[in-house]
Amino acid sequence: MRNPLNKQYLREFKKDSFKYILIMIFLTIMIGTTSGQLVGAGSIDDNYHDGHIKYKLEDGQFILENKLPKKSIKKIQKKDVTIYNEFYKEKKEDNETTYRIYNIKDREKVNKCDILSGRFPKTTKEISIDRVYAKRNNLKIGDKIKINKRKYTITGFSAMVNYSALFKDNKSIVFDSIHFTPALVTDKEYKKIKLRNHYKYVWRNKNDLSKAETNKLAEKLAKRIYKNMELLSSIIHRYDNNAIRFAGDDFKKDTASLTYFMVIFLILLSLIFRASIKNNIQSDSKTIGTLRASGYSKSELRRHYLVIPLLVSLLGGILGNILGYTVVKDIITRLYYNSYSLMPYHTVWNAKALLLTTGAPLIIMFIINYITLILIMRNGPSNFLRNEIFKRRKAVPLKLSPKLRIFTRIKIRTILDNKSIYSLIIVGIIISNVLLIFGLSILPIVDKHAEKVKKNKIANYEYTLVHPVETKDKKAEKFAIRELVGRNDETVTIYGISPKSKYLKNASIKRGEVLISNGYVEKFDIEKGDTLTFKQKYKSKEYKFKLTKTYEHPSFFAVFMDIRDFRKTFKEDKDYYNGYFSNRKLKDLKSKDIALTVTGKDLAALTEQINEAMKGINTTFVFATLVIYMIMVFLLSKLVIEKNTTNISMTKVLGFHPKEINRLFNSPTRIVVIFGILISLPVSTAIEQVIMISMIRKMDGWFTPYIPMKIYPLTFALFFVSFEIMSFILRRRTSKISLSSALNSPE
Repeated sequence: MRNPLNKQYLREFKKDSFKYILIMIFLTIMIGTTSGQLVGAGSIDDNYHDGHIKYKLEDGQFILENKLPKKSIKKIQKKDVTIYNEFYKEKKEDNETTYRIYNIKDREKVNKCDILSGRFPKTTKEISIDRVYAKRNNLKIGDKIKINKRKYTITGFSAMVNYSALFKDNKSIVFDSIHFTPALVTDKEYKKIKLRNHYKYVWRNKNDLSKAETNKLAEKLAKRIYKNMELLSSIIHRYDNNAIRFAGDDFKKDTASLTYFMVIFLILLSLIFRASIKNNIQSDSKTIGTLRASGYSKSELRRHYLVIPLLVSLLGGILGNILGYTVVKDIITRLYYNSYSLMPYHTVWNAKALLLTTGAPLIIMFIINYITLILIMRNGPSNFLRNEIFKRRKAVPLKLSPKLRIFTRIKIRTILDNKSIYSLIIVGIIISNVLLIFGLSILPIVDKHAEKVKKNKIANYEYTLVHPVETKDKKAEKFAIRELVGRNDETVTIYGISPKSKYLKNASIKRGEVLISNGYVEKFDIEKGDTLTFKQKYKSKEYKFKLTKTYEHPSFFAVFMDIRDFRKTFKEDKDYYNGYFSNRKLKDLKSKDIALTVTGKDLAALTEQINEAMKGINTTFVFATLVIYMIMVFLLSKLVIEKNTTNISMTKVLGFHPKEINRLFNSPTRIVVIFGILISLPVSTAIEQVIMISMIRKMDGWFTPYIPMKIYPLTFALFFVSFEIMSFILRRRTSKISLSSALNSPE
C-alpha cells in the first residue's frame, strides 16, 4: 500500500510555493557565487602554479650596485643554485608611468614570458608591454609610446611569470597596474637605451626546496654575496616576493572568506526552515496526533517533514552549481584578469567545489532540522491532539498595563509570541549589516588613507641616490636612508634627518631619540618605552631602538633619527648622505646617480590603483547583500503571518479594517526591524572593526580602520526601504487570508 503522506508533498509545495522559490533563489545566489569562486579561482590557481614550472619561475633574486664578475658568480652559486642575469633599465615618464625594460634574450632560460595578444618585438623600436597596464591605459597594438625621448611601437601584450601582480618594489602596500609596467625589447634595442643598468640577478634552486629551506638558502647566498660584493641593494626569495606570491594568496583568501560566509548564511537559512517546520507541525498538530494514534511511526513523520527542505536544498545546490560554472565563474575570472597579469587558463573540474556547495547545504539542513524533529516527535499523540507540543510548562503571560491601548497590547503580544522568529530577524540584520558596512567602507578607507598620505608627505620630491652627489639647489635637504626588516619581516625605512629639518613637519628629533611611524605602532600594538628590534635581511646584525615618540607617516613604515646618530649606528662616514628632500625637481641630478625618486603623485597613485581595482565590486557587493537581506526578512516575516493566520482571520470576522489589521500584525515586524537595524549599528561596527584589523594585519603595510559617520544613516535607509518593499508584498498576502480560517479553527 502506498504511503498516503506522499500525496501531501506536491500540495504542501504549491501551498507555500512562493516561500520555497525564494529560498531556492537565496540558495542559488549563495551557492552559485561560492561555486563560481571555487571553480574560477581554483582553475586560475592551478594554472598559476603550473605556470611556475612551465615558465621556469625564479626561486629568488638579488640586486647589486655593480655587475658581478664571472668568478664571483661561480663562488656564489656553488652546488646550490644557478644564477642568471635579468638586468633592466627603468624610466619614469611625465605621465607618471614607470617603464621597467628587460632584454627579451635574458628570459629564454628563466622567468619566461607569454604573449597574449600580438607578438614579441623582433626589431629595434618595437616593444611589448603588460596586458593589464595596456588595458588600464587604453593602449592598443600598433600604438606608439615614448620612453626616454625614443618612440616605440607596441607589438604585443605580454605576461611575465614573475610579475603576476605589478608591484614596482616589495615594500609597496599595493600593486600598481596603472602607472607601472614591465616591458620587453630585443637585445639590440636594449643596448641602445641610454639609461642606467640595474644589476638584477635571479637564481633557481638545483633541488626542490620548501619555503623554510629556501629561506635558509637565501641567508647563505646573502652571506656569499656580502663576501664577494659589498654593495647589495636587496635580496628576496620567491615566497616573500609580492609580485609573485600576492595573486596566489589573494585567490586563497577570497575563496576562504566566501566559503565562511556561505556556511553562515546556510546555518541561518536552516534556522528559517526550522522555524517553518515548527509552524507547519503546530498547524498540523491534530493531523499528526491522529496519524500517530493510527500507527504511523515517528521516523515516517520525520522523513515527511524533511523531504521538502532537503529537496529545495538539493535543487538550490544544482541550480547554484549550474550558475557558478556558466555565469559566475566567468565574472570571477574576469575580475582577476582585470587586476592580475596572468597566463591563459582553462576551466578545471572541481570535485571539492561540488561537494562543498551541494553536500554542505544538505548536511547542514539535515542536521539542524533532524534534531528539531527528534525533539518535537518526542511528544505523545495526546499532546499533538491537544496542540500542546511546545508547552513545556504552564505559560505565565506577561501582565500588560490596562492603561495601554488595545492595539499596543496586541502588538506587544505578537512580538512576545514570535520572539524566536524575531530573534532570527535581528541576527540576520546584524550579519547583513556587517557585509553592508564592509562594502560601503572599502573606498572611504582608501580615500582617508590617501588624504593622510597627501597631508603628511615629507616633500614633493624624495630622491634616493646611488652614491652621494651634490646639487646646486640650496633648498634641497640631505638625508640618509637604509631599509631594514622588523616584525613579521615587514620592510621598515630608516631615515637619518638633518638637525632642525625644514621638511619633517612638527617633529623635533633630539640626539639619541627615534621617531617611529604611527602605522607600525598601531599594527603591532607597540607602547611608549618598548624596545624595537630591526635587522638587515639575511644578516645576523640587529639594531635596537627605543620608542620615544610616534610620527604621522602613513605612506610606509619608517623610523626617523638624527643623521649624526644614523651615521654612528650604521658606521658611515661623518659626512655621509644618500638622499635629498626637495619641493621642486632637482634638474642637475643625472638619472644614473638616482636609485629611486618618490613624488607626491606616486603616493596619490596608490588611491587611484585601489579605486580602479575596486570599481564596481563594492556596488555589486552592496546590491547582493541587500537582495539576501530582503529575501531573509521576507521569509521570516511571512512565518509570523503564517503563525498568526487564525488571529488575522478572526480580526476580519470582527470587522477590523485592513489598515488596522496591518497595524496589528505587520507593524510589530516593522518595529523589530527598526530595532534590529539600530542595535546592529554598534554591534556590526564592533564586529567590522575586528574583521578589518584582522584583514589589514595580514597585509603588508597599514591602513587605519575607518568607518565614516555618513555610512550609518545610509545603511539605515537602505535596510528600511528594502523592508518597506517586502512589507508591501506581505500586506497583500495578509489581505488574502480568508475569514473561514478562523471559523475552521477549533480554538
